[in-house]
Amino acid sequence: MRGDSPLPLTNIPLVPSRALGAPVLAALALAGGCLLGRAARADDSSDLNALLTESIVSTPSRSSETATTAPATSSVITASDLQRWGIHSLDEAINYLALGMVTTNPLQALEIGARGVLLTADFGAHVLVLVDGHAINEPWNGTAYVDRGLGVPLEMIDHIEVVLGPGSVIYGSQAMLGVIQVVTKRARDSAGYRVTLEGGLGLPTEHGGSFLGPSLSSSYLDRVGTSYRIGAGLGREFSLLGKPAELTLNVEYFRQDGPSFEFGPQAYGDDAITGQPKSFGPRGTPGVWGGVTHDSYYVEVPAAHARTIAGRCSA
Repeated sequence: MRGDSPLPLTNIPLVPSRALGAPVLAALALAGGCLLGRAARADDSSDLNALLTESIVSTPSRSSETATTAPATSSVITASDLQRWGIHSLDEAINYLALGMVTTNPLQALEIGARGVLLTADFGAHVLVLVDGHAINEPWNGTAYVDRGLGVPLEMIDHIEVVLGPGSVIYGSQAMLGVIQVVTKRARDSAGYRVTLEGGLGLPTEHGGSFLGPSLSSSYLDRVGTSYRIGAGLGREFSLLGKPAELTLNVEYFRQDGPSFEFGPQAYGDDAITGQPKSFGPRGTPGVWGGVTHDSYYVEVPAAHARTIAGRCSA
């Protein structure tokens, strides 16, 4: 008989119930019931844990449901994911943590696509971006801002839902490639006051694309790029006209200067009208295009977002 096989019933001595007595039979029945109940509770708890850890989405059908039962391929990026991986903007979150959607950002001219389709110069017009259910694509051309131009401070984001595939039946024409919904935090999740300070440096490059080595010379420091972000926020729950109310507020300011780029000199020829070498400004050599750029890579983004809830009203 193998060690892992159950004990044959023929090897168990049968004792009449009268010999065992009623107390012994009751104890055996109670022990068997406990064992069965323990196995059932173990199965129930594992199913419950699996359900609790599954992501809940509301974007695919505008009702809360699990990601596995939603009628679309979707992924959820949580606030802890953004903090854990050092994400600075929505496009970084999409590139690193989303499923099937990608962005490109050539000097702040951001493009976004999904499932192998990325249309040049459509500026995100085929991906709908929602903030707490409100579309923020430009009304006149459908442009969506999924970089720092989103206007929602990162510290206020509770989670991001990225849904692939056409959603135009529910959301309209901008949802041809997918839908991105940014859900902001409630006051209880961001209670108190907080201040955000962030800074960065960008190294200059040569015209071949390689980085210039560090130097303390004034010409090198003049080409180094700097960026910083400052912000403040609060979350507060209170009572308004006898009803529970809450306020969540975040403001921030982001600025980036440089770095400078270098382009190899290219003879451009003389002006066709005057016959003189073309002028490229006071910092350029006449008739030659190229050199080091200054003040050409500049970003300034002030942003503020507030969410108020009073009773059944939300704004």
